[in-house]
Amino acid sequence: MARLFSKKHEKKDFTGPVLGGSFFENLFDHSPEAIIICDREERIIRANRTFCKLFGYSEEEVIGKNGNDVVAPTPDLMREAVAVDELMWTTMEKVCMETIRLKKDGTAIPVELLQVPFELEDGTLYDYTIYRDITERKNAEYAFRREKVFFEKLFEATPLAIMICDPKGRITRANPAFLKLFGYPEGEVIGRACYDIVTQDARLIAEAREIDKRFWSGENIHMQVKRQNKDGKILHLELVQVPLILDQDTMMCYVIYRDISQQIKAEEALKESERRYHAVVQDQDEFIVRLNTDGVLTFVNDAYCRYKGMSKEELLGSSIFDDYTPETAERLKREILTFLTPETPVKTSEVYNDLPSGKRQFVQWRNRGIFDQNGKLIEIQSVGRDVTDLKEAQEQLKRLNVVLKSVRDIHRLINSEKDPTQLLQSICVSLVVNQGYPNVWIAILEFKNCLASIFEAAMIDGDTPISERMCRKELNRACRKVLESPGVIIEKEVVPCSYIPLLNEYPDKYSMSTRLEYQGHVFGLITVALPKEYMVTEEEKIIFQETAQDIAMALYNLGIHSQGGVKGKCD
Repeated sequence: MARLFSKKHEKKDFTGPVLGGSFFENLFDHSPEAIIICDREERIIRANRTFCKLFGYSEEEVIGKNGNDVVAPTPDLMREAVAVDELMWTTMEKVCMETIRLKKDGTAIPVELLQVPFELEDGTLYDYTIYRDITERKNAEYAFRREKVFFEKLFEATPLAIMICDPKGRITRANPAFLKLFGYPEGEVIGRACYDIVTQDARLIAEAREIDKRFWSGENIHMQVKRQNKDGKILHLELVQVPLILDQDTMMCYVIYRDISQQIKAEEALKESERRYHAVVQDQDEFIVRLNTDGVLTFVNDAYCRYKGMSKEELLGSSIFDDYTPETAERLKREILTFLTPETPVKTSEVYNDLPSGKRQFVQWRNRGIFDQNGKLIEIQSVGRDVTDLKEAQEQLKRLNVVLKSVRDIHRLINSEKDPTQLLQSICVSLVVNQGYPNVWIAILEFKNCLASIFEAAMIDGDTPISERMCRKELNRACRKVLESPGVIIEKEVVPCSYIPLLNEYPDKYSMSTRLEYQGHVFGLITVALPKEYMVTEEEKIIFQETAQDIAMALYNLGIHSQGGVKGKCD
């Protein structure tokens, strides 16, 4: 290896090698990886531009200093660094590891370290060390682990039978409800073709293959099917197949089964005899009614009475349309009465009711028309079932995908955007666009009780932006409460002196708030407006708080250590 000594080295009497030739000099100085070259005593004799930029030093500050003193000054890091040196010099082999090193300002950064010894022709020993910043990778790994926890909880706890299949139809995951429904242990399911698990009948296998073909062609599947458990028992199931997108190149099939065998049995029993019909339907969980063409009830089972909270005497003779708004009643009349014909005697409809608890209950009705010999509709038999759990599972999965996409986008912004003003504004826009919050505000403090900057996305209809009406105001008691209290605060009622910031400015909705805090620094707070009918899950509150912590960490890493360091609409 050719030797080349810089003037600086000669002045300090350092006789270390410098990469010879302009080509290798340029390669060393312009490498995207941070590199230093040290002598046998670990004194730095060369440091490239990337190293200086990564750790915040000028070249003059590090030349001649012990490399471990520069990037591993704490006792724990120093012990580790010395151990690495001893291992390398003892074995004369390279050492590669992931660890933490410190910038000049004390900021810790995760790095991948490669330290390699080498010897010149004259026997002089040196080593070079390459540091690769792996902050983005570590952040991505953390986000992935968090997403996986939420998905696993939802997947394992749902009472619906769920399996996940790859494009070749092989089962990659099956939840406890699926294993129980089909009677298999997990070891007999994973890796096998789904058709071999859900049925042994050749006709049903062909049907399942055709459904899969339609799904992979882009069709969403929601239908009733017959399948078999391990013992060969026929299962009447409601099938939902939706795409599960893992990344831009990988899509899996998310299959949900709901056992509707009891509903089918009830319908078959109704055809056999009126006597048996009455004996069977009274024991069903489904709601079974009969009504005439005016919507007047002529028969109700016990489940329907419990559902309505009324006795049979109160229900018989009343109209089913009395409980609905005129618009809904008109739609039901059109669907149930107009659309039922001898050619299409069955019509499925779905309605919802707001329960006293505030929860919305969804009921799916399967309406069958009964016609006289002339084809005139004379009666309607309806079987209803509570599909709230299925709806909630679908909405939770959809909402979880939306939340996780928003988290990924925010992490992408944090990793790529170095302008704090642009970062905060982009985060507001991302939360509105991806998670559908009507309004998002991020308030940055100037000093303890005053706003310095407000960033927001969306506006109150027909009014001026919140930021224009809140700038330069002293924080009210509600805002101070958020800043003083850890965790997420949700307020659902509009009351004076609310504990939710900006709530009185936005009377048609409630809000969710938390403070922006990292390593003891409180930078401000973040608030999102929520529609009154919106139900915030515990998972979403956890993600919201962790997102706020990530935003605060980003501000901290950008050097915004004191309040009032970001310019927004109030500046």
